Amino acid sequence: MKKLSYPFLIVMVVCLGVGANDLLNHRAQPLKIEGKWLFKKDFGRLWPLAEDSVQLCCKEGKYLFLQTRDRIFAINEAAEAYGRDKGWEVIDKIWVFDPERPNRKMDLSVIVDEGLKYCESKSDTKHEHSMALYTNN
Repeated sequence: MKKLSYPFLIVMVVCLGVGANDLLNHRAQPLKIEGKWLFKKDFGRLWPLAEDSVQLCCKEGKYLFLQTRDRIFAINEAAEAYGRDKGWEVIDKIWVFDPERPNRKMDLSVIVDEGLKYCESKSDTKHEHSMALYTNN
């Protein structure tokens, strides 16, 4: 039996690790839905997310979510239920803690309010939105 070289083994382990990581971290592919870009610089200290920019999207007038380059985050309960089997993540993964109150999350209402306005602007009819009530526990 031939001996395998250490560099070859290292390359193989890295390649296998990267492939396994992709399988374990199944992420949703961004949707081809027009959205409104939100930027941290426009919100200043009120920005509640770990991402510097996100695309705010509304699907069918009731599924409110954020997209980044390679991830989708559900904002409301309807979107969480809709996207659960599609690889959508919950907003908690990028929702940051308030630096002035470390045991509480930042106020998410600036994003939710923008989302409600955006959903209404994209719809000809009024929809009843089932926004999740995110509390700062």
